[in-house]
Amino acid sequence: FIRQLDYFYELSVKTYLKKYGDKKEYIRYLFPFDKIAYGKKIILYGAGVIGQTYQEQFIRLNYGEIVAWVDKQYALYTNLNVKGVEYINNIDVYDYVIIAVGVQAVAEKIRQILITMGVDKTKIIWSI
Repeated sequence: FIRQLDYFYELSVKTYLKKYGDKKEYIRYLFPFDKIAYGKKIILYGAGVIGQTYQEQFIRLNYGEIVAWVDKQYALYTNLNVKGVEYINNIDVYDYVIIAVGVQAVAEKIRQILITMGVDKTKIIWSI
């Protein structure tokens, strides 16, 4: 039953995004709504295609609040108001850090960096 609900939820979100003009090339990346409850405060790690897709979906659905958007190469994304990774240390209140990268090995390296920075490992989410 849980799988059916997850499938229905994912299909509903994809349908909503298509209906309201989500970019076709981005549809293959769906924000992990199934792992994040509505109304949570998140830090988004990654400002590439996946990060931009997640940010757009999260904001369009008014799903919660992005308290920070960070990337190791933040200088490439200054027009998006992306900060350096160390900016996480300035954030006191957040529920999750969402890693928006497509390669599991890279996500795991980022996860380890976040843990060494003091981020609770239960608050780190990666899903593709």
